[in-house]
Amino acid sequence: MRLSPFDTQAECEVERRSLLPFAEGAASPAVPMDSADQVIERFHCNQVFEGFDGSLYCLVHDVNGPQYIRRSATQIIRKQGNGGILNLATGERFPLQLVAPHSVRKVENHYWVFDSGKAAINIYSDDWQLVSTLPTSGYGRGAELSTSSGIYYAGISPIRKRYLGVFPGQKEGPSQIELFDVECKLTIGTLTLSYVEQVNNVYLLSEIQVEHLAGLPLEQSVASQV
Repeated sequence: MRLSPFDTQAECEVERRSLLPFAEGAASPAVPMDSADQVIERFHCNQVFEGFDGSLYCLVHDVNGPQYIRRSATQIIRKQGNGGILNLATGERFPLQLVAPHSVRKVENHYWVFDSGKAAINIYSDDWQLVSTLPTSGYGRGAELSTSSGIYYAGISPIRKRYLGVFPGQKEGPSQIELFDVECKLTIGTLTLSYVEQVNNVYLLSEIQVEHLAGLPLEQSVASQV
């Protein structure tokens, strides 16, 4: 797996960074097999982000690299439970035992990370020590913080049927946005998203942005706010 920093102004790739040095046993082609067919997916990177210390980090499903995938006639199940963080500059690993991790966000002086398979948000210090855990109403993915209101908007998707029984405590439910009071660390409500199968990202948009996306000319949108 490779990561490619990209210069958006020059519209060109700046460099490439390989995650292969992080992978345990990467040079060995041997794959443990049992009665079920297995293949390897390396890391399953979900996010690259800049940490509080200015370093680049990568959120992955398995900090050691190999993530075995069990295939059957009806489903594909990924091995879970070794998710964590890689420091791309130093090579340091932070094995956080996350199950299907998603959406690292900086909230005040902490990192909020979905431990999606466990239906939780884990809150970490700036050196990746677990501070507290918030239960969510389901499989979290996609989040946005409103600094003005102090509300954290968490995307929640219904658990996929193939993972029912694999992730303890998970159950089927609607796609929704769950609201958390950042100061109190409590959920304060949900917004159901009808006809939405899965939530991948959550964004907060200004009124001007909404009008522009709805098809109004940008000049007219700006003028309407004056």
